[in-house]
Amino acid sequence: MIVRVDPAVAGLTRDDLIAALKEKGIGAGIHFKACHTQKYYRENYAELFGDINPNLQNTERNSNQICSLPLFPDMTQDDVERVVSAVSEIIG
Repeated sequence: MIVRVDPAVAGLTRDDLIAALKEKGIGAGIHFKACHTQKYYRENYAELFGDINPNLQNTERNSNQICSLPLFPDMTQDDVERVVSAVSEIIG
């Protein structure tokens, strides 16, 4: 499940949420990074397409705020409730 963590609303960053979940034994990840910010792109494609457009504020904001919470086929209702409870406790 993908969630957006807006620091102005949640009071913490996406990376803070991921770290707090990890402390509770819950894995969360970053799966969507802005293409133009990745090393491979800069090294292999920036030359082809010219300078990276510095005016991609929405792309970068979303890239910095989105993370993936656990979601897998064998996830039980108890697993779901554990994740929801942890996120609720962390965010308040």
